[in-house]
Amino acid sequence: MRTVYGKTAVNAIEVILALLILGLVALLAVPRLSPAAPPPDEGALLRERLRLLRVAIERYYQDHGAHPGQHGDGRNPARSEAAFVSQLTQFSDEVGRVAISGDAVHCFGPYLRDGIPACPIAPRLGLCGVHVIGGAGAPAFTEEAAHAGWVYNCDTGQIAPNSHATDQAGKSLSQY
Repeated sequence: MRTVYGKTAVNAIEVILALLILGLVALLAVPRLSPAAPPPDEGALLRERLRLLRVAIERYYQDHGAHPGQHGDGRNPARSEAAFVSQLTQFSDEVGRVAISGDAVHCFGPYLRDGIPACPIAPRLGLCGVHVIGGAGAPAFTEEAAHAGWVYNCDTGQIAPNSHATDQAGKSLSQY
């Protein structure tokens, strides 16, 4: 008789523990799934995507001695979005001519395996296009480049979001 009562007590404790665990899981999961959850930090997401792009641009520069897009890629002309994108997303030779697969000649890259990341801020939210400029000017919001989430200077290697928005402190997001 004693074992029957003992098993019942153990079963009750197991049920209580299971309910406590489920309650904790619900307590942690519901705020993340509810529409009242705080939006992700735009600034942090922008900084992360800019870091990804800047590392790829710098690595390309270290391998080639020129910024991506500064010279043609063998198919697309210099200073073009197509050359910039292909030189970062495909294999390249020492002068930046690209190939879909790597070989003894095309032994550099790809620097971005998942393509150009989407711009995470308005007014170009979700756009992956890149508006390529040259010269000494810093990349800045370009209204006429409506397809571009990013503005890139192929002479300096600088890249910025194609946005005129500011963060909560009033700093221009194009200066991140």
